Amino acid sequence: CIGIGIGIGIGIGIGIGIGIGIGIVDKVFRLIFIETEILSERF
Repeated sequence: CIGIGIGIGIGIGIGIGIGIGIGIVDKVFRLIFIETEILSERF
């Protein structure tokens, strides 16, 4: 029972970690994309 609980806990932790990581990367890529779009429009 304890082993299963730890396994589920780690699984959820990794899932949330990956979710947050992808979210941050997505926001950063969108910011970079918007910046490059603005710069390309100026030049």
